Order: sequence, then structure tokens, then C-alpha cells
Amino acid sequence: MTEQALSDGGDRITCLLTPDTGREVVAPPVVKLQVWLWLGMALAIVALLGVLLGLLYQQAQRQARSDVSNLSLVLEARLSSSFRDTHAALHGIATGQSLEKLQDIFRQVDVGAHGVITLRRTESPQVVLRVPKVDNHMASYPPDAIDRRLSEGIQEGTLISRSRVDGVKRLYGFKKVGEFPLVLVIGLAAEDYLLSWKYTVIASSAVCSVLYLLIIGLTLRLQANRIRRQQILDELRDSAFHDELTGLPNRRYLLERVNQAINQCGRGQRLTLLYFDVDNFKTINDSLGHVAGDTILQRLAQRLAAVKPLVDTVARLSGDEFLVLVDDDDRVRLAQRVEHILQVMQQPLEQAGYTLSISASVGIAVHPAHGHDFGSLLKAADTALTQAKRNGRNTWVFYEAAMGERELRFLYVQTELRQAFEQNELQVFYQPQIDLGTGTVIGAEALLRWSHPGLGSIAPGEFVPVAESSGLILPISRWLLSKVCHQAVAWQTAGFGELSVAMNCSAVQFRQGDLVNEVRRSLHESGLKPHLLELELTESILIEDSEGVLETIQGLKALGVRMSIDDFGTGYSSMAYLKRLAVDKLKIDQSFVRGMLSNPQDAAIVQAVITLGHSFDMKVIAEGVESFDLLDALVVRGCDEAQGYYYAKAVSPSDFAVYMEDRIASSFAAEQWV
Repeated sequence: MTEQALSDGGDRITCLLTPDTGREVVAPPVVKLQVWLWLGMALAIVALLGVLLGLLYQQAQRQARSDVSNLSLVLEARLSSSFRDTHAALHGIATGQSLEKLQDIFRQVDVGAHGVITLRRTESPQVVLRVPKVDNHMASYPPDAIDRRLSEGIQEGTLISRSRVDGVKRLYGFKKVGEFPLVLVIGLAAEDYLLSWKYTVIASSAVCSVLYLLIIGLTLRLQANRIRRQQILDELRDSAFHDELTGLPNRRYLLERVNQAINQCGRGQRLTLLYFDVDNFKTINDSLGHVAGDTILQRLAQRLAAVKPLVDTVARLSGDEFLVLVDDDDRVRLAQRVEHILQVMQQPLEQAGYTLSISASVGIAVHPAHGHDFGSLLKAADTALTQAKRNGRNTWVFYEAAMGERELRFLYVQTELRQAFEQNELQVFYQPQIDLGTGTVIGAEALLRWSHPGLGSIAPGEFVPVAESSGLILPISRWLLSKVCHQAVAWQTAGFGELSVAMNCSAVQFRQGDLVNEVRRSLHESGLKPHLLELELTESILIEDSEGVLETIQGLKALGVRMSIDDFGTGYSSMAYLKRLAVDKLKIDQSFVRGMLSNPQDAAIVQAVITLGHSFDMKVIAEGVESFDLLDALVVRGCDEAQGYYYAKAVSPSDFAVYMEDRIASSFAAEQWV
């Protein structure tokens, strides 16, 4: 688990990058805020009590000084008015002449239940008068702190000391009584002056506690709001940077990660982008349902995330496409890693009662050779991925510059093809088909031709796949179907007889189009008899979706249209499927026909197809017949029909009409000669 700092809204957030999906999780604080707040409250209350006690002590000091000062003045005035000198005063007090009066004065001073007032001599530790009175209060006691202060010349002050009479600890205020050799001492017990303030202390503590609780509550509320806000921001960031279905990082996250890695490349960072696309996922999704498809994607994401020790980042781009970032650029090691990942993905997967083996195609782009930013790397990897699919899927391909050129041409052809179709620049050429038994023309195959003003003649093998991938194949096929039906009727009108016309059907028409209704409409609009229209299917269409193809073929057969399998022998048709389809004709691929004179295997394949077709009561036609020797070999083997340069190449409708007129004229001349 690695730590990464992110910035969001000005706050620095520490995130942890989990090893399973790369999802970032905000790290919780080590100590909760509530603990600090409650601890702070306790410390604040203790501090408050300390402050209050200090204030009480200061107040008690002031009271003691004030009381002893006032009482000292009263005592000095009384003694001065009663006695002529200090010695007479001491004698009078000692003999009890004024003792009762002084006690009355002392009792008027409130010193609390445990406070005392004493009158002591300055020259000896002898108590002259004490209120409250105790036994032997006139006795002498050892010197105490007050005596030591007096001996130091300090005539008034406050201090805390323990009484030498009753042992109680008090706050004492003392002052010398004028010129008399007497010192007046007032002692306040702590429990008395604290008792007088206890309600103030309690009330103050309660008010402060309530205020502090309010502050704590407000702080916690604000903190809760901040945490909730941060959680919302984290959730928004998580949804913005992660895929909802799989939990993997998404394209936006990977964009930031790639840019970060590219910036580090100058410090030795290496970078490769792997573009994974699950093979035939649409078929799986359509067969098992979207819920099962989502589950499969989630499990594939888990498998990809599990290989993170081999890669840096795994992300889901969209649909069944995943991107993997690798911190390496060595082709050998990259190939080994990709092979390992593909093996992990292909491990059996149980879903909806089926055991599936999922494969993928991979395009590989390396920085900086194939791109200097995320966009160019992704484009290069996508181009390589397309080539991997063309190579048969379940494989990987490194990007090459030539691929980019092919993709650019593909895009250019796609744009130009759309314009050519809209401007009616596409042409239909026709190649005659001959009955080998009679030597007569029985029909023609319609072939699309496109002559581009800049690129020249573009072969159907190039622009038809472009049309299929762009969706143009559907409108082009509808236009072609209408064109050939009307052309066949025109040949009849011209006196060429009932010539059949054959045209290729695209797999897209079976998957997305409404072929049966389109054929019905074209037959009706042109007036062509259904049996004169022949639709050619490839073997790849037959194995793609057998039930759907069978239903469409049955609908076409119900119209009376004839069906044939084009390029038979190059695909994977099964005998059982041929029986179910009940097509009318098999067409032998020209690669076998051209090699049959020099390659015994090609000759054997041609013979096998002819025998197979006849066993299913089908006609067999051979294409690519370019010489008399090939024609003779086909006739010997029992082939029914043929087409090729030996008879004629594909020509325009007007040239085809000339060809037919020449054939008719030659036939008529031969009949006249006979």
C-alpha cells in the first residue's frame, strides 16, 4: 500500500492507494477530535478552579489586611484614650481593666467560625488577648512566623501559618498597634473564606462548563459538517476517477497517472500502455444477458487487479476495454507480462451454468517511441489493438508506424466512401456465369466498383470492411439490391432472357438489417421473379448466429429467392448445418480453382466440394476460371457452372449488354453455319 498526497479544494488530503483496485481511501486521524475536546474541557475546568482559588486567596488576604488595619486603628485609639503611656496600657490590659471591652470590640469583627483575633506582645511570644478565648491564652509559646517577621522589622503583612495554640492552619494578617508594644493578629481559616465563596465558585464553574459544552458541541458540529463535506468530496472524486461497475480507476484517473509518469520519465521512469479488448464479448453479453455480462466484467477486473505486482495501474476504459500501465519498455519482458495476463484472463470462469474461457486482444504502445502524451499513446495502442484483432484475436501486437498510416487511410476511405455513395459515384459491374453443360450464359454476379478521383480504383476488399465498420453497408446494400433487381428486369426487356443475378450479403445485414422485407420490397418494385435473385452468404455468417441466420434464410426461401454459400471451403461450415440451411448452390473459392492443376490438394478439395454439393442436391459453381485447362478440369469433375476471365471479366451494364449481344450473335451465326 502506497501513500499519495492529493490536493482538493485547497486542503491537503493524505490518501492510501489500495493494491486491489488502486482506489484511494482517505486515512482516518489517529486521535479523534472528541478526545482532545473533552481533555481540553477537563484542563480548562481545572485551570478555572485554580484561578478562582487564587482569586479567593487574594480576596482573603485583602480582607485580613483590611480587618487587621481597621481593628488596629480602633485598638490604638482606645488604648490612647484610656492610658497615659504604653506601659500603663500594658498594665491595664494585664490587670484586666480593659480586657472585657477589648473582647467586645474583637467579637464585632467577622472572622468566621474558625477564625481568631489575638493581641500579642512584640518583645516576647506572649498572647495578651485571644478571641475566641482558650485556656492559658496568656501563656508564652515558642516564636512563630509572625515573631520572626517582627524581629526582622516588618510591622504588618499577611502569611499562612499553623497556629501554635490550636494547631489550625490559617491565613494571618498582622499589624503593630501604633507605638504600643503590641501586635494585632487576625487569622482566617481556609474553610471559612472558601465557604463564603463556594456558591460563587459553583455558579462560575457551572456557567463555564455550560459555555464550554456549547463550544464543544458547536465545534463537533462544525467538524462533523467538515467531515461530511470531505466525505462528499471524496465520493465525488471517487466517482469521477473510478469506474462504478468494476471499481477500477477510469480513463480520467489514468490520464492523470500517465501525465505524472511522463513527467517522471526524465528521471528514469519508463512507460508502456497496454490496451485490452475482450474478444467476442458482445456475443457473450447478448447470449447470457447484460447482468451476467456485468458480472463477467467485474470478475475480469478482479483478475486484472490481481496482477498489479506486474503492472503499475489497471483501469477500465469503457465497455469491455481495459487499459494497463506498465513501468517498463523492454519488449521481451512486456511480451512475457502480457502472455501471463492473458493466461490469467483465460482461466475457466463459471457464469450462468456455463464454463467460459475469456480471451482478449492487446495493443501495445511504448513511450516516447509511439507517443509523447496520453492521447497519442492511446491512439497508437488502439491502432495496434485493431491489428491484433485482424491477426485472429487472443494475441498482442506492438504498434508500428505503418499501422498508423493504414488507420489514416482507413479514416480517409471512410470519409470519401460516404461522400461517394451520397454523390452516386459507386458502380455495379457484372461478371457472366456460364452453364458448363450448355455453354450458355445463365446469369451474372453483381460486383461493386469504386473509382476514386485521387486514389484511383479501390478494391472491394478494402472499402467493404470500411462500409461495414461505419454502418454504411446497410444503405449501400439496399441500393445495390434495388439496382441489381431492376437490371435483371432490364436484361429481360432487352431480350437477353431470364438471367439470374447474384449479389453478396454482408453479415451486418443479418445482424442489424431487415433483409427479408428489403428483398420483398425490391422484388415488388422491380417486378423481378424471386428465383432469378441469388443471395451469396459467407461461411462466417453461418457460424456467427446459427438460429438467427436460419430464420432469415427460411424467410428468404419462402419468398422464392435462391441462396448460395460463397467461397465454400475457406470457413467452418458443418455438414449438419448445410442440411438445415438447404441452400441452392455452393461456390468454390478461386484459390482452390487456380491451384487445382498444380496442387493435388487443391484438386482434391475441388472434387470434394463438387461431390458434397451434389450429395445435398446443390448446384456447384467455380470462380476464377482463367484458362481452358481449368475449365476442362472442372467439366471432368462434374462442376455445374463457372465464371472467370476465361469467359469475361466483370464489366459495366452497358458492356455486359454488348457481351450478351455478341454471344447471341455468335450463337446465331453458329446455328446458321450448321
